[in-house]
Amino acid sequence: MKFKVKDIFIKAAGLKEGVYFAREVENIKLEIIGEVKKEGLIPIMIKKEDGNYLIDIPDSVVERLKHRDGSEIDLISDRSIYVL
Repeated sequence: MKFKVKDIFIKAAGLKEGVYFAREVENIKLEIIGEVKKEGLIPIMIKKEDGNYLIDIPDSVVERLKHRDGSEIDLISDRSIYVL
């Protein structure tokens, strides 16, 4: 599932375009670990499209972690992602 994110949030988290890997934390959030693929980590793709950043998270992960309807995310500067 793709989510639009303002560039200010991408920059605050120290991220750029590319593939990152995250771990699930207590069925509450995703925590971006880095760019190296390791077993058990979830791939997250960040790309810039038409002037906006898009974060692509696997649909199954969105369904499992969503707090409301799963239609938006919060990207925190500590590289945590909450699916709302």
